[in-house]
Amino acid sequence: MIMAENVDKDIKALTDQINAELAKVTAIGDELRKEIAKKAPAERIEELIGKQVKAEKDVKTISDQLDAVQLSLKDKTFGQPVAHYNELYKLYKENKANLKKKGSFLDFEFKGNPHMLFKTLDEPTELSDSVADHEVIIPMRTPGVEKLPDRQVLLRDAVSQGVTNSTRVTWVERSARTEGTAPVAEDAQYALSNFTYIQNFAAVEKIGTYVKVTAESLEDWDQLLTEIQNELFPSLERQIENQTYQGNNTPPQLRGIIGVAGVYASTGMNTSVLNANTFDAIIAAGNQLEENNYVPNYAFMSPAIFNIAQCGKGVTGGGYLMPPFASSDKTYIGGMRSVKSNLMVAGSVLVGDFSKVTLYMRRGITIRLWDQDSTDPEFDRKTITASVRCAVKFPTVHQGNTGAFVYDQVSDITTAILAS
Repeated sequence: MIMAENVDKDIKALTDQINAELAKVTAIGDELRKEIAKKAPAERIEELIGKQVKAEKDVKTISDQLDAVQLSLKDKTFGQPVAHYNELYKLYKENKANLKKKGSFLDFEFKGNPHMLFKTLDEPTELSDSVADHEVIIPMRTPGVEKLPDRQVLLRDAVSQGVTNSTRVTWVERSARTEGTAPVAEDAQYALSNFTYIQNFAAVEKIGTYVKVTAESLEDWDQLLTEIQNELFPSLERQIENQTYQGNNTPPQLRGIIGVAGVYASTGMNTSVLNANTFDAIIAAGNQLEENNYVPNYAFMSPAIFNIAQCGKGVTGGGYLMPPFASSDKTYIGGMRSVKSNLMVAGSVLVGDFSKVTLYMRRGITIRLWDQDSTDPEFDRKTITASVRCAVKFPTVHQGNTGAFVYDQVSDITTAILAS
């Protein structure tokens, strides 16, 4: 007979260990991304990768121990006879490796009704309605899971990165200045200068999701937990990027860039560019930032806008045009890193000094496994949660038409700068 109290303690202890190891994996992953961003030496990167691999193996080892405890619990009932099928399945699992050898067999003696030992052939499995597991010849399975590609996370690497240990990130802004500095004649009065300073803040918000999964599916497909993690990590990364790009600053949303970025409003290059195209529009947007003393370092646009610009040809001979201010592969335009991203609205361009926006992490991406959520114990299910807490610092002084960003339609900019 199994003592329920001891089993519950074992399950809780193993679950706590798994959560601790997952937190370690997340921390190492965060540190690895920071080191890569800082262009750390290869030895440091390899060291962190090695730690990450070891931590993931530790998670797998503890997960196997937890599965073994839970299988043992399911193979026995409290004070009741042991089910014959469970005993047969346990014996099969223990001898699975040897059974793959030619001529191997499984010898099992049972008592009672033999029909209780087998499932019907048309019974669906936990993961699909396939009955391929009943075939004599086991089909070959290629590694991995085929799925549609997801949007690349690129904007997060453009903004500055930081860490906070509070629920708010605060800073001081110089919101106004009257500058009176000027040459002064002998025995004349200095001119007055005035400065106004205010405190501003960005709240830390939480982004998260959860997945329900049956214990059977985790037991029957060893790769499932890894696949779930591989889905949840990028999902949170994409949402962090999306919030940094277009969050409306209404809790629990973050402050996004495009909601308060400036539009193209400069007149310095208006009606002065012959046959204005996308490359010219990017230069004009960067010029607006430079007029306001910013240093533009990134230009984000949709793939279609970027690729159409690359296909520009001369009227005579049809040769491809190469702007003198762009690198040969067009990854740099006027000193700005050009980035293709499906995050961008079709036809738009976002040019900015991305050093003026900082993403602060309060808690890195954390994935946890729970088995006591709501009615999960009654249905033998587990709940897997994934969450992150972060804040976006985008000072008010860097917003608007005199700020650090220009977000506008390429067609509007080219129309403004086109020589009449």
